[in-house]
Amino acid sequence: TSTIFHVVLPASLTQIFVGANLGLCISFILLTSAEMIGARAGLGFYVKNYSDLGDYTRTIVGIIIIGVVVVASTWAVSLIQKRLLRWQS
Repeated sequence: TSTIFHVVLPASLTQIFVGANLGLCISFILLTSAEMIGARAGLGFYVKNYSDLGDYTRTIVGIIIIGVVVVASTWAVSLIQKRLLRWQS
């Protein structure tokens, strides 16, 4: 177990965070798409609903909010990565 925590885990953390960032972005894309198709609430529903109604100002605002949430989430994971991988900078 000492080898796992002192050698294997630190060596694999970089790839774990790459996968976490990629998975986070893909999950937001899929979540928003699913909300557009079958939900009655959520940002995807908001964008789809106002797009169907022709209210493009609110549609763009919804898209911008989704973008801000994705960027903030990715930034948070990046901060955690920098904190855990200080030795790698």
